[in-house]
This record gives sequence, C-alpha cells and structure tokens, in this order.
Amino acid sequence: MHSKSNDFTEGIKGLEGENEIKINFEALVYLSALFIPILESKEESAIINISSGLAITPLALFPIYCATKAGVHTFTQCLKYQLSKTGIKVFEVLPPIVDTELNMEYKEKRGTGNRGIKADKCADAVIKGLANDDFENIKPCLENLKQLPEQI
Repeated sequence: MHSKSNDFTEGIKGLEGENEIKINFEALVYLSALFIPILESKEESAIINISSGLAITPLALFPIYCATKAGVHTFTQCLKYQLSKTGIKVFEVLPPIVDTELNMEYKEKRGTGNRGIKADKCADAVIKGLANDDFENIKPCLENLKQLPEQI
C-alpha cells in the first residue's frame, strides 16, 4: 500500500483516488468476520493484525493512514476481548517506520531518505514476539517513534 499525504485544506480534492480506508480497515474487519468461524474449529489458531506505530503517534501529513491504523488498533483490542474464551490468539503488530523503498519519492522530497529500523530487524522482532505470545508487539518500535514530533 502506497500512502499519500492528504491535505484537507483542498477539500474533497485531497481525497481523490483514496482506498486506504477500505484496504487498511474495512478489509481487515470483513476478513476477520469471514475467518473467525473457520479458526474457531481449529485446536490452535491466530489472527495477526498489522497496525502501525502511527496509530499511537500520528503524523499529520497522513491523517487517513494514521486514522485507519488507529482503527485497526482499537478493533484488535476489541477482537482480543471477544475471542478471549476461544482458542484463537489475537496479535497486533505495531511496526515503526521501517527502512524500505516505500514512499521514496516523498522521502527524497523532504530530504529524509531512508530511516527507521531495518526490515529484517523488524521481522525478527515480530517473529520473536509471536513465539513469546507477545500479543501487542510494540516493544521494538517505540524508540523509533520518539523521533517523529519534529516531523509533524
């Protein structure tokens, strides 16, 4: 998913072509509803939702992305509670800014380049968190988010 900044001072024009709400939030809700009955029939199963550190510390340039990830965060917490008496584990991964080529045009324009943790370090932390039943896998992420306020 390629996030783009949304400028609400442009009115509706700032939302042209946006599918982030459907992709980041609605799809996750519908897929959960479709798969939970199947997962309930299994001895062990898990739902792993990918949120973002921006659900906790939003970046003003990406209000829709941040809002959808905050929605994922809240939905996952509710789902975890609702499924607590089933065999379904519910995990949330809240990655920080990960050093990838995603949004490179925006990064170059702002002069920020690649920053964040390396993708392999993030993946290792997620796998370790899943293995340890760390249901809200945010620990490897917070130190990276502390850099953001000056960017808002």
